[in-house]
Amino acid sequence: MLQKIKNKLNGDIHLKDLLKGSAITFVLKMGGMGLSYVLIYLISKQAGAAGVGFFQVMLQILTVLGMVLGLGMNISVLRYVGQFNNEEQRPKMHLLYKYFVQTVAPLTIAVGALLYFGADYIVQWTGKEQEYADGLKLVGIVLPFFTINQISVEFIRGLKKLQISELVRSVLRPLVMILGIVLFFYDSLTNIDIIYLLIIGLMINSIVSRWAIWKALRKVPKKSVSFERKELMKTSYPMMVTGISSGLMSSMPIFFLDYYTSQAEVGIYSVAFRLASLVSLILVVVNTIAAPKFAELYWAGKMNELQKVITQSAKMMFWVALSSTVILVGGGKAILAFFGNEFQTGYWVLLFLSIGQLINALTGSVSILFNMSGNQNILRKINIISFLMGVFLFFVISYYFKLTMEAAAIIFSLQYLLLNLTLTVIARVKLNLKTYFLFDFYS
Repeated sequence: MLQKIKNKLNGDIHLKDLLKGSAITFVLKMGGMGLSYVLIYLISKQAGAAGVGFFQVMLQILTVLGMVLGLGMNISVLRYVGQFNNEEQRPKMHLLYKYFVQTVAPLTIAVGALLYFGADYIVQWTGKEQEYADGLKLVGIVLPFFTINQISVEFIRGLKKLQISELVRSVLRPLVMILGIVLFFYDSLTNIDIIYLLIIGLMINSIVSRWAIWKALRKVPKKSVSFERKELMKTSYPMMVTGISSGLMSSMPIFFLDYYTSQAEVGIYSVAFRLASLVSLILVVVNTIAAPKFAELYWAGKMNELQKVITQSAKMMFWVALSSTVILVGGGKAILAFFGNEFQTGYWVLLFLSIGQLINALTGSVSILFNMSGNQNILRKINIISFLMGVFLFFVISYYFKLTMEAAAIIFSLQYLLLNLTLTVIARVKLNLKTYFLFDFYS
C-alpha cells in the first residue's frame, strides 16, 4: 500500500508538489491561526469583547485601505511571477518588483498622511470617541508598510517560497503581538496599546518580506527585457476592483455592526468569524500552493494537467472542510466559551458563517483560477454584483429592521453563495474546467 502511494507520488509531480506544499503551508497556517486565537484570547481577557471589537475595526480599516491602494497588484504580481517563472522571462521579475514599489509607495504615503491629519475630523463626523482618532492616526502611519508588504508576500508566494511567504502572512504578526502583551502589557492592556503592537508586528513583517525578495532577485540576472508598466496596470485594474469588492464584503459586517450596534458585538462576531474560517482553511492553504501552478499550467496550455491539479485539490478541500464544519457545529458553544462567557451568544453566528465557509470550500479554487487564467474581468463583474447585493441587504435590514450579529452572518454567507456558485458554473461552461468535487451540474 505504501509502495503504491509512493509510486503514485513519484509519477505525478504536480500532486507531489501540491501535497508537499500543502503539508508545510498547512502547518504554518495552522500555527498562525493558533497564534491569532491566542492573541484574541489575551485581548478578550484583558479588554473584553469591546477590546476585540476595537482591534478588529482598526484592522479592517487597514485591510480595506491596503486593498484599495494596492491597486490589485497583490493578485497581478502573483500571476506574473508564475508566468515569468522560466529561464527566458525570469529577468522581468526585476521590472515587476520595481514597478509595484514605485507605484504604490507614494500613493500609500500620501493617503496615510491624509488619514493621520484628518483622523480628528473623521471622528467628529461619525460621532465616535477620541480613541478612534488615535487608532486611525496609527493606521495612517503603518499603511505604506502594510500595503507594500501585502504585495511582497504574493511576490514571494509566486516564487514558490511558500514557507517564508506563509511565515510573513500568518505567523510573525500575531507572534510579535503576543510577546508584546506577555512581556510588557500583561496587567494593563489598553485598546491603543493593541494597535501599537500591531504596528510593530507589521514593521517586522515588512523587513522580513523585503529581505526575502532581495535574496531571491539577486540570483536572477538583469537583462534587457520588454515588460511595460502599463501592461501591469491594465492587468491589475480588474483585479483591484475584485480585491476591493472582496475586501469590503468581508469587512462590511464589521463596519455595519460597529455603527449600528456596539464594539462588544463586533468582537463577538469577529471571534465567531475567525472560528468559522477554520472550515475554509484548507481552501486558503491549497490556494497558496496552487495559484502559481495554475498560472504556470494554464499559460503553458497544459489544460489536462491543470484539470488534474484542480480535481486533486478539490478532493482534499471537500473532506477537510466537511470535518471542520461538523466539529464547529457540534462543539461551537464550548469553543466560544473559552474566550469568555459573553462570546457564547455568538453560537448562531458561528453556525451561519460555518455553513457559508463550507460552501466556499466546496466550490474549490474558482476565484484563483479566474485570476490566474486571465479571466479577471469576469471575476470582477460577479464580485461587484455580490458586493452590491450585500450593501443593499445591509441597508434594508439596518433601516427597516434591527441589524443583529446573526443577520450580518446570514447576509455575508449569501454573498459568497451567489459569488462562488455563479463562478463555478461559468468555469465549467467557459473554461471547461470543473473546480468542485461533490456537485457536477453538467455530467
